[in-house]
Amino acid sequence: MTNEIIVEMAIESHASTRDAIRWAMAKEREACAKVCDLMAVRYEDMRGAALESAAESIRLRGKA
Repeated sequence: MTNEIIVEMAIESHASTRDAIRWAMAKEREACAKVCDLMAVRYEDMRGAALESAAESIRLRGKA
């Protein structure tokens, strides 16, 4: 998903700018976490564990 698509979806789905920004940030975080998840599958060594940890950290950041 491109940034433009994310912004357009946020604007269409939310009434307030603040909600739209929060929604777009959550989408971007999840996209980054999914990249880490996909890369972690490729590695079964320390790199894979580090990538799994990175994905978890990204998702937790959204809950802070």
